[in-house]
Amino acid sequence: MSGIVQSKAALGISASDRLPVVQPSRDAGLIACNASDNSAGQSRKFSDMIEDLLPVLPSEWRGRAQRAAEAFGFGSLVDMPDHQWQKVLTHVAGDMRSRGVGLPKGWRASLAKQAGRNGA
Repeated sequence: MSGIVQSKAALGISASDRLPVVQPSRDAGLIACNASDNSAGQSRKFSDMIEDLLPVLPSEWRGRAQRAAEAFGFGSLVDMPDHQWQKVLTHVAGDMRSRGVGLPKGWRASLAKQAGRNGA
């Protein structure tokens, strides 16, 4: 099994931040599993469990989405209508592919969460 390992500093994470346990996926992405966070045995919402399965995207993805929104004249990622958000997602996908970056499953939902879009 081969992969690229980056330091916490390269990812913009402080040394004191706790990183999730990461498992490789056959779909060219990394899936974060935070099962250890439920050690007290509390019940969790299904939506919270799904969020644990979202890929962890570098902040570069959100930056590219924001720049695309500004270039299109859309404004805030949080407040834009869904049809504009879809155009931003299409742009980000093309941009990342052109840089040789694979699009992991769930990247759209993960980017929406990073951008502060609820239910997008």
